[in-house]
Amino acid sequence: MPDITIPPKTWVNVYTASQIAVGTGLRVQGKSRAELLLLESSSQPSPASRDGRLVQYGEEVIVDAGSPGLWAFCVATGRAFVQGV
Repeated sequence: MPDITIPPKTWVNVYTASQIAVGTGLRVQGKSRAELLLLESSSQPSPASRDGRLVQYGEEVIVDAGSPGLWAFCVATGRAFVQGV
């Protein structure tokens, strides 16, 4: 499964970018030196929002099945590995 790319200062829908059905459990690993924010939400956060969990380079996060949506944000171009679980 290819990595997803997160453009700078843009909230990206992780489910859409990874082509995984919304609500599927996910394993997400940060693969950029730039810090990655992850936020579970059914709707896109506002551009100014900095809510969510901070994910460091190499850190892995498990998102439980039933999530309403997952959004990712990076201040610089970021990458993440995303896999359905």
